[in-house]
Amino acid sequence: MELFRLLFIGVTSIVLVCLVFWHSLMDYFIRTYHIDFGLKNYSPSFFAKELDSIREAFFDREYKSENLAHNANASSNINHSNNIDNAQTTHSKTQDEENLDLLEHTENDQNIITDNNSLYNQDNNFQFESYKDFKDLHSEQFLSDSELQDNNSNISLSGIRFNDGKLFIDKDIEFLLIGDSLMQGIGASLVKQLGKKGLRVLNMAKQSTGLTYTHSFDWAKETKKAIDKNQNISVLVVCLGANDPWDLDQVKFGTKEWDKMYASRIDEILSIAKVNDIFVVWFEVPIVRDRKLNKKISHLNDMYKERLHGNGLFLTTESITDNGKFSSYIKDSNGRSMLVRAQDGIHLSTNGYKMLSQLLIQRLVIEENHYFKKL
Repeated sequence: MELFRLLFIGVTSIVLVCLVFWHSLMDYFIRTYHIDFGLKNYSPSFFAKELDSIREAFFDREYKSENLAHNANASSNINHSNNIDNAQTTHSKTQDEENLDLLEHTENDQNIITDNNSLYNQDNNFQFESYKDFKDLHSEQFLSDSELQDNNSNISLSGIRFNDGKLFIDKDIEFLLIGDSLMQGIGASLVKQLGKKGLRVLNMAKQSTGLTYTHSFDWAKETKKAIDKNQNISVLVVCLGANDPWDLDQVKFGTKEWDKMYASRIDEILSIAKVNDIFVVWFEVPIVRDRKLNKKISHLNDMYKERLHGNGLFLTTESITDNGKFSSYIKDSNGRSMLVRAQDGIHLSTNGYKMLSQLLIQRLVIEENHYFKKL
């Protein structure tokens, strides 16, 4: 009888917890296991948000955010930055150690499939419908320049001028960074490098987010909120997609219908930037080790590239590859092997993130008070 009572209390307690915190529990399963519960719109309760923050504090410490107060009147560079994933670590190696690791990685590269990658391989017969033939999504011209969408275009905004591949900016503007854990890594490097130039950065990057499951975290809404609160934001930097190649609301990934839904979410972010006179820089999702996942990510990158045509700057990440192929190591300017990828085959090392951030930094030209500030 005592055992039955304990079981009853235990089961009842679990049911009550699930009823109160079902939003948070659902968010956890969506972000971790990519399970679509079919709920299109809901707002997590206060208790659900609190439980999720507690869960992250105890079980996702590698993702724990490091938030700094953002003072609009401060003259120094201040940011709301998130720590990089555990996968991003500082690797200090001797030349012999690097060569040994390079040999081991080369031999095992084709045999390693991490738990994270295996989640993307449930559909072994996956094939895309023709994205380029879908006129609703593609313009007449599909540009071949994979690094710079608007190399021959001139774009002038408040405090911004984009001309011949260079981004001329006013020293008083602010950058907004949004994206997943890849942007957390890129963002951490950008915050430091932009800060050295006296520029201000608001880093909102959040792990396990994307544009597919907007009911767990909606980047369009969060971006709009941030811009509404800070009228000095003039450049939006984006890196999204690694968490997105999944079926969406019962619509199969890679179909025309899926592409149309996903493209509308890309356009929503671009529209928010446009109406607020904000220039957009969008990073290509880096190539990954797993070939099946890489095929899907490549499809998303094609969509980003096309949507950015005439709307901003699209930066490719080929610089961290071995002639376009995945490699954990690449050669530096001195011919030495340099680790640029994390062990999971998706994320980057500290050096890798620095290299990607330089793709933007090298295009910036700061002009003092040359353009009017936003009203």
